[in-house]
Amino acid sequence: MKTVVKQIVARKTIKASQEAIFKIISDHEGTHRWVKEVDKVLIVKEGEQKNGLRAIRKVHFKPVLWTTVEEEIIDFQENKSYIYKIISKMPGLVDHKGVWSLQEISADATEVVWDVYIEFKKMHWFSLFAGSFAKSFGKVQNRALAQLEQDLS
Repeated sequence: MKTVVKQIVARKTIKASQEAIFKIISDHEGTHRWVKEVDKVLIVKEGEQKNGLRAIRKVHFKPVLWTTVEEEIIDFQENKSYIYKIISKMPGLVDHKGVWSLQEISADATEVVWDVYIEFKKMHWFSLFAGSFAKSFGKVQNRALAQLEQDLS
């Protein structure tokens, strides 16, 4: 099967500790406070820790053409990183993973990286919009990191 792959990476150095940042990004039900395109997130199934490994969350988006998705946390390293994967159906989607990683720069600064990998079926109508979707989602990521920085200042 032929596919279209997009990788979207946003990074920002934020003046806050890894712990403070991780507390916010791993509070899935609070995502709407700093990712403005998210309407709400519901925990469908708690993980080993409520928001940790094997947790399943349902993400409802505000943009009209964005579909509600279910994501599972497939890796969780407290105060360092977590990886999520879409497990619900999304038009033309083959694979979607998101990686949040935090790297301490100094005692009061952390590099935050939100890396998203999306793979679509090439012969699906949505693949025609993969490039514009990736560009739009990159803007969402950058706005979210700016809001996260503002919330922590």
